[in-house]
Amino acid sequence: MWALQVAAFKERFKVVLWDFRGHGRSETTEEGYSLEQFVEDERELLCYLGIETAHVGGLSLGGLVSSWFAASYPEMTGSLVLSDSAGLLEGMSEQEKESKRKLFETSAALAEKEGRAAMADATVSLMFSEEFIKKAPDLVNKVKEGIIADPGQGYARTIRHLLMDFWKKSEDEIKNELARISAPAFILAGELDRLTPLPTQQALHRSMPGSRFKVIKGAGHVPVLEKPQEWNREVLDFLDNLEN
Repeated sequence: MWALQVAAFKERFKVVLWDFRGHGRSETTEEGYSLEQFVEDERELLCYLGIETAHVGGLSLGGLVSSWFAASYPEMTGSLVLSDSAGLLEGMSEQEKESKRKLFETSAALAEKEGRAAMADATVSLMFSEEFIKKAPDLVNKVKEGIIADPGQGYARTIRHLLMDFWKKSEDEIKNELARISAPAFILAGELDRLTPLPTQQALHRSMPGSRFKVIKGAGHVPVLEKPQEWNREVLDFLDNLEN
């Protein structure tokens, strides 16, 4: 997901990309699919690499884990970058919230039974804007191939436990946790995102006093792939301002 960021950032930073347990090349464990455990996985990885402080960032579920990491380990968080982050459902109607829960519950059941190949087309259509799917078929198909190759067990366990347990928290509880974040924060949002719609990102911004906010015009849920040059420029500018 971050292939188009590495070259832009590695000239000035040590770049660490990691796969959550149950995803990519990380082991699919039987247990450990909680927000708290994913945060601990991130802390342990940084400690293993000898990194005391990092600019922490994430996309979608990665944004949720990153924000909880920043709240839990402020001394290790130099700054926080969230792109189309999961976390708040504020700004959505109760009907929309219930529809989203059912969507993820169904996807978890399907992944558990048949792997993620069965939902590859539907997933891609939710990830990207219609225009991008038409104009960048090679990149979209590469992402689709990764989804097809995913056996789905780790994804299903993450949805069933981490995400569903998180959604049981009250908005006040979530906002209180976000208010603990002391690191400079930058929230970016794809204008056409259907998975984490713009109102949820605006609510996230309001819940983090002093955070910076940017809408990436014309992008869906994954602006790091749809609008990489703009996304990279915005984030590098944010980091530059921290250093000056």
